[in-house]
Parts: sequence; C-alpha cells; structure tokens
Amino acid sequence: MNLNCRRIAQALGRAEELTRTRNWGTQAANTWKNTTKVQPSIPHQHVATVQSLFTNSFNIDTVTQLISLWKKILAELQTQDKQSRVKAWKRKLMQSENLSYQWLKNQPQDNDISMKLPNGKFTANTDEQLNEIAKAWLPIFQKFVNCLPDMKHFDENFAPFMKSHPMTLTPMTGSFLVQTLKNVKPSSSSLDGWRPVSLIALSRWYPDLFNGLAMILDWIELNARWPSPLTKAYTALIPKDGMGDAPFPVDFRLISVLSAIYWLWAKARFQDSLNWQEFWAHKEMWGCRKGRGTQGMIMTIAQQLEQGGMHSDCVVGGGAYDFKKCFDLIPFQLLFRSLEIRGAHPRILMPLQFIYQNLTRVF
Repeated sequence: MNLNCRRIAQALGRAEELTRTRNWGTQAANTWKNTTKVQPSIPHQHVATVQSLFTNSFNIDTVTQLISLWKKILAELQTQDKQSRVKAWKRKLMQSENLSYQWLKNQPQDNDISMKLPNGKFTANTDEQLNEIAKAWLPIFQKFVNCLPDMKHFDENFAPFMKSHPMTLTPMTGSFLVQTLKNVKPSSSSLDGWRPVSLIALSRWYPDLFNGLAMILDWIELNARWPSPLTKAYTALIPKDGMGDAPFPVDFRLISVLSAIYWLWAKARFQDSLNWQEFWAHKEMWGCRKGRGTQGMIMTIAQQLEQGGMHSDCVVGGGAYDFKKCFDLIPFQLLFRSLEIRGAHPRILMPLQFIYQNLTRVF
C-alpha cells in the first residue's frame, strides 16, 4: 500500500468514526477538518466530486457519500498499485535473461509435510505435529527451570579471565529510531503484523511519530519493564537444510517472533552492542562482527590448511563441531551474568532480562 492509499484509508477511518459520533460538536468538527486534508492524494478524475462533497454542509449524508466514494477510490488505487508492481517486475525480467532463468529455476516446490515421530511412525496431521514438537521442545526450554546455575562457581572460575569495558549509551530518541530504520533489510511480519517496509514508510511520512515511541522505549529501559502484550511471541518452525523428507520434531529451527516495537528497540540497540563488544572480543572470535564474518573464518582456515599441505609431507585436515541446541541449552542467567561482567549497560541488560523471564511462546 503506497502513501496515497494510506492517506485515503486514514481519511476513510476518520469518516467512519464520524458516523459513530452521537454529538457533533467541536471534536467532530476537528475530525472533519482533518479529513479534508486528503484532497491532494485524490486521483484527478475524482477531485471535482470530492470537492463538491466537501463544500456541502457537514452532515451524516455527506459523510456517508464520502465513505462510499473513498472505498471506491481506495480499491482503484490498490488495483493500480498491484498492476504497476507486476508490470515493473515483468519489465525487470525482460531486461535480463539471467533474472528470467533465475526466477524459473527458483520456482517453489511442494515440500513433503510429513513428520517422523519418535516411535518411528509418520504423520501429516498438523495438530499431531505441533503436539509432538511441543512435547519434544518443552524439556529443552524448561531444562533449567528448577536447576539454576551456580553463579558463585561461575564467578570464581570464569569472571577473573573475562575482559570488560564499560558500555556508553545515550537515551533513546525518535531520530535514532528513524535512522535505525534506514539501515534495515526487508523481513517477515512481526507478531502484530507490521513489516519493516511499513515502518520505514511510516518513518519517512511522519517521522515525528517516533518521538513518542522513543519516550516509551526510554521509560522501558529506565524501569526495566515491558508492557505484557509485548512479552508474547509465536514460534515459527524453520526447516533446516538437509533435514530430509520426514524430519523429527527436534530437527526444526525454532524462531520466536515478537512485536515490531520490541524488534525496533532490539535493532536500534544492536549496533551499540556491536561497537561495544570490539573492546573485549577475542581476535579469534568470528561471526556477528564487522569485517569478521563466518566467510572470512572459512577462508582463513582454508588458507592455513593449504599452506600446511604445501610446506610439509604430512596429511593436513580439519574437524568441525556443532553443539546440539547450543543457544537453547545455555542458561540465560549465565548469559546475563557474562554481559554484566563484560560491562553491558543496564539500559540493555535489564529490559532483556525482563523479556526472558516473562516471555510467553505459542506454537
């Protein structure tokens, strides 16, 4: 939905609000005044009709006619927008044979939806699959519910050897959130249905709106407490490469999807965290670092193996280890204690702890 569609949809919502108003006083007059601001977004073929309705007396009949007209205009604009996007996509494919072949090659294939159960049987029933996934993953999620890690033992054996550096953070601002949205990549919808592209459009259209959101997030950071609706998440089941035709319940990758507000806060503070970790990160730490991604690690190891094979008569090889359910089987209490020892700022540490302690997942 483009900006013109959004503005007309907003005017439509205001007009429908007027039809539900019993007493038409100052508030209704202000709503009507705000409704007239949509005129620059009206297609030229409907301008005369809309202007004639706005010049009429302010009554329920005029509002009803506008609602009917705006629904028609909104449907036309959405159809035109869809058609223009399809035409642009076709032009793009026609200008490049490589893109055309790539599109044909990447046509989605029907995946086998069957699942292999621990008893060796197979099922394609969605309810049975979800029940088995919950049954297999709950023991993993709840492994340390009644067995908390020994923090004193951790501090005695690890804390003395952990480098640290104080993290410096500035209070959250609307301009900081808007700048953060300029650097995000397209991704799926959040729990509340907002996509990053929609937030980006909103930040360009009405950036001042994010000043209020920044005030809310600043209060959350200072008080270490999230509103309960923002602590809800649904768990997406992401297939792993090489899972096979009938994966077991534990073979899926579970991704918790939260609200767009939490996502935006995490995205904004993530860059601060990346800059801070460079003060204490080990030189052999790869991944989630600027200029030190996993691809660089792979190339470095490959070069070392090749050099070793060239300058010696012995056989050179390597081994790889993958810790099963690594992130899910680490007590988050140790994670937060490690961040605290490293020097993480309470503005990040405390809100994160609250989320982990109060998060509710649904499958």
